[in-house]
Amino acid sequence: MVWSRVSLAGLLVLTMMAACSKSGSARRLTITSLTPTEGPVTGGTAVQVDTSGFQDDFLTAPPFVTFDGMAAVVVTPISPSQVMAITPPGTTPGLVDVQLSSTDLVQTAIRRGSFLYLPSPPMVIRTDPAPASSDVPVTVIPSATFDRDMDPLSFVAGSLTLDGSISGPLPIFVEYRATTRSARAVPIDPLPLGEQITATVSDTVTALQGMALSAPVTWSFETTVDPAHILITEVAVTDSAQEFIEIHNPTSSEIPLDGYGLADSTWIGPPRITQYYLIPELVKTGLPLIGTADDFAMGFPSGASIAPGEYQTVALAGSANFDSAWGVPPTYEISDDGAIPDVVLDMVEIFPGSIGTTRRLTNSGELVVLFFWNGFSDLVFDVDYVIWGDAITDPGTPEAVDKTGISLDGPDSDSLTTYYLPDTPLGNQEVVTSSAHSPGMSYQRLAPLGELAETAIGGNGITGNDETSEGLAVSNGGWTWTQPATPNLPGP
Repeated sequence: MVWSRVSLAGLLVLTMMAACSKSGSARRLTITSLTPTEGPVTGGTAVQVDTSGFQDDFLTAPPFVTFDGMAAVVVTPISPSQVMAITPPGTTPGLVDVQLSSTDLVQTAIRRGSFLYLPSPPMVIRTDPAPASSDVPVTVIPSATFDRDMDPLSFVAGSLTLDGSISGPLPIFVEYRATTRSARAVPIDPLPLGEQITATVSDTVTALQGMALSAPVTWSFETTVDPAHILITEVAVTDSAQEFIEIHNPTSSEIPLDGYGLADSTWIGPPRITQYYLIPELVKTGLPLIGTADDFAMGFPSGASIAPGEYQTVALAGSANFDSAWGVPPTYEISDDGAIPDVVLDMVEIFPGSIGTTRRLTNSGELVVLFFWNGFSDLVFDVDYVIWGDAITDPGTPEAVDKTGISLDGPDSDSLTTYYLPDTPLGNQEVVTSSAHSPGMSYQRLAPLGELAETAIGGNGITGNDETSEGLAVSNGGWTWTQPATPNLPGP
């Protein structure tokens, strides 16, 4: 027989000795033992209890059982003096009283502090990417979100792992973010194309209360096979109030912009130009990046992403100036330029001081680079790179980039340096055009969108391309500088 009780869980076996004296003397009502004496605070533990002194036969008159005053969900008699009950969920971990009462509530026994509610093990409540996802961008940072605050010290090397179906174990940094209760497996390099990636959270990670995961958590996803990536599709440099940078997602997947950034050429003098590719070293050492108010190295706002086929713009002079010049709002701005704050999202500093106060592009020659950095690695990865004017031939400070032979030690845990792969020598790089475009025009990538004559292997790009090798010159047919600007829209 099974008797249902009010809601609660825990199975309880109560053994009762029917010690009834022939003379009818008073019985001592007692819970003599509990087995087991502990279980999770979430309830559901099967507990056996032995009793003595009760007149009722539990097989015909089932008793009431409570834990910390809360009724067991199910009480199942085993013998005239034994029952099983499912412990209800507790309110907090700790020792609680167990009480057994006869059906008529006349006979009652309490065993004080006899059952220990243990903290429940933490749980992973979300994984990113979702299990079995496909066509995942190679710049994704896999993460696991927990149902409670976790102990940051338990997230050590090996507590999270990534394994590629072809590449095997992938080098990562393990990061725990208390604000989101999430642990991130930050790949040192972009993930390999076209592989199944298996992510695992070890059962060694613990909550702040000390409880570990009950078992490892594993999920898998497929990275994209498409080497296409976000492109810079338009840059407007004339006039200053009209300046913007446009990016486009030519892939079939939404791409989170966490870790992506935009920079122009930045310089603080000897011993060397302080370009975007030195950011890991500058973050580690605390040295300044920006030498003039016109320079910038900026990231996208938290949670930003770009949808498949979408065009997005960053207004360098603010959204009010952008809207006045082009008749549409930008996707992002560096900061508000109106008297009243607007709803346009602001770009963010990569570290304090990385965005100059006037931030603008140089008409006579400059670079704009879209890059990716995960915040830990020694190196920054190129995503797209555009130069114009005298960016190569400027006799003072060429703005074009050649990272060949440069090594850095970023803010990771080791003190080892990593070398950039060779870029295309400056003399072999191409500018869109040697002249500035007219007001109302822009430098625009032509359809079909692509990167003409770009070297596909051995480079510093997120898919291994050499982004400095693209045939940018308008004479190649990939770019124009004489067409009206088309912010947030496909170009000519």
